[in-house]
Amino acid sequence: MAFILFQLGQYTEARIMCQRAMRFYEKQGGRPYYGILNYRFALIEEALGNIQSAQNHAQIALQVAQQTGMVVEL
Repeated sequence: MAFILFQLGQYTEARIMCQRAMRFYEKQGGRPYYGILNYRFALIEEALGNIQSAQNHAQIALQVAQQTGMVVEL
């Protein structure tokens, strides 16, 4: 849902939904999905002009991808 809101330009709503999903997967252990959500959150943050946060979340996404052996292009 968050990425759809992002695609529709509803960045603030997308940010809230993505944060909720990240918290859920961080607690539940869905590490690969947590990484993808961090990538998407980075895109949202960039769109909102929060460049430092975007870079931080992109770095987290990269680390998770490397740690989990993800081969899917983020």
